[in-house]
Amino acid sequence: MTLDPKLLMDGLALVVSIGAMVYSFLVNRRKDVDQRFTDGSRRMDRLDGRVASIEQEVNAMPGKDDVHSLQMTLSDVRGDMKAMAATMTAMAESLKRTESIVTRHEDHLRENR
Repeated sequence: MTLDPKLLMDGLALVVSIGAMVYSFLVNRRKDVDQRFTDGSRRMDRLDGRVASIEQEVNAMPGKDDVHSLQMTLSDVRGDMKAMAATMTAMAESLKRTESIVTRHEDHLRENR
């Protein structure tokens, strides 16, 4: 049994080319995976920054107790405004009466001249 050198070289070339294809596939696949990890890392960094800024804004917002306190204060102000409106109405009526009295005095003084 003799080995044909041409057949042996063809077989060796086939094995080397298949090995080169497998190596090329694995290397290129690894580069794609590395690129995807790099892109994902950058994306996560951007998302971390956005989440941090949102957390900061939410922490600066008024809480439930703050809003309740504001509602109570506005209720007090509304009550004070109603009291002032009642006082202003009473003062307007008093002013009308005073103007009426002054007008009568002026009329009386004009008639007695």
